[in-house]
Amino acid sequence: MSNTASSYIEELIRTHHHSGQELRTFILENGPLSVGRLLEALPNERGPLLAITITFLAELGDTRAVVPLIEILLREDWSLPGPMTFRDRLLHAISPSVRRLMKDSAELERVLARTAAARALAQLGDHRAIGALMAIRNDPNERVRAVVREALNRFGSLNAPEGAA
Repeated sequence: MSNTASSYIEELIRTHHHSGQELRTFILENGPLSVGRLLEALPNERGPLLAITITFLAELGDTRAVVPLIEILLREDWSLPGPMTFRDRLLHAISPSVRRLMKDSAELERVLARTAAARALAQLGDHRAIGALMAIRNDPNERVRAVVREALNRFGSLNAPEGAA
């Protein structure tokens, strides 16, 4: 079995025939098992499924998720995973639009993951997250900054100056 949240979710759908809402309910009702599987998959997940995985972890409310979520919040390398194929390398080398698209995809993933992680950490309410949130409160992306401000407000720890937003 592959070690990704998508394979875990796909396995649940295949074995339990869940709709989206039933799947959510199943994951939440099987908290300890789900948390373990989702945490195990978290470092390998990319794209929108990473944000969904983070959301499930927040809803499960297990503080084992705090440190891995902080790591995602502070992650610097958002390059696309895995080796590029020869075709990808060739397109990347000769096409500025492909280079821009790959950079834009990595930036979108960074923004999605950081906003999801900031929301999840605020929802979990563990004060270990405050330092990481403070570290990215001046993120270059306006959306990330806004979500971090909201998260810090939930902790009552918005120590950032007004202009830092």
